[in-house]
Amino acid sequence: MGVDPDILYVLSPILIDNSHVWADISVQTGHILGLRADGTLWAWGSNSDGQIGNGSNLAAFVPQQIGSGHDWKSISAGGNYSFAIKTDGSLWAWGYNGFGNLGLGNNTDYAIPTQVGTDHDWKEVKASAMFFGLALKTDGSLWAWAIMLAEILAMVQVRALHHFRRR
Repeated sequence: MGVDPDILYVLSPILIDNSHVWADISVQTGHILGLRADGTLWAWGSNSDGQIGNGSNLAAFVPQQIGSGHDWKSISAGGNYSFAIKTDGSLWAWGYNGFGNLGLGNNTDYAIPTQVGTDHDWKEVKASAMFFGLALKTDGSLWAWAIMLAEILAMVQVRALHHFRRR
């Protein structure tokens, strides 16, 4: 699995893995998260800040299983960090956290998946390339955290208002 690291350009789609076990993928900046149909979490690519989640900061050129669990439900790759939700509704984060973008209440980097809070009602999470996260809970509430959050939310409100007025 994976692609030869000496290949610089791939100008048309090439087969990376023919095992037919992948349920979801998420790509950002230089790393890839993969979720297999059996609920296992996989990652590969750049890992300078622990964004792969394998406990190191060494790049991986082929998919590596992260942990041994079979209970991952959804994934989202961010700039140099990652999020995932388990089947029990718990939210997990790892990688670069210099701006508090992991939502863990600090700015310490984490090289392995670390639970965000204690809630078990997370439905969906999205990591941005700009060091902030957004998530939905099962009750429909929207949550956000990290760098320049006030400015980001104000921008979203202005765009929503503009869209509403055009209708």
